[in-house]
Amino acid sequence: MIAWEFRPLPIAELELYEQHSLHDFFAMSRELFDDDALIYRREVSKRWPSLPQKAGRAYTRFEQVVARDTANREREREKVTTIPMRGATRPKKVVTVKALANPELDARRMAQILFWAAVEDQKISAAAHLTAVPPTKRRG
Repeated sequence: MIAWEFRPLPIAELELYEQHSLHDFFAMSRELFDDDALIYRREVSKRWPSLPQKAGRAYTRFEQVVARDTANREREREKVTTIPMRGATRPKKVVTVKALANPELDARRMAQILFWAAVEDQKISAAAHLTAVPPTKRRG
């Protein structure tokens, strides 16, 4: 398992374009030795000259996210736990959904998604066709 897959939440805090910049420049989804990583970065920088700057900006933002996450974890450890009394109301929970970019395309999974989307589309079209009002007969 690659490090970004082990603890993906800090990366998921970044915008998708920032995640892609990090993946494209640092090759986080690949296990590269230092020399191989440097060669890879040199080659990718030749192809996309602006990528190092984009990845640098994304990495700076990633460091800010990690620092904030670390501070939040420290704060959580310092909180004193209390036992709620019977009948006490629970605080409302807020659900947040974040996207995590996967740099490697899973062609089989993509084909399954497209196939099932087409099947659902056909079902909807068939249902709409069955419930449509039939045309009136013309007198001729």
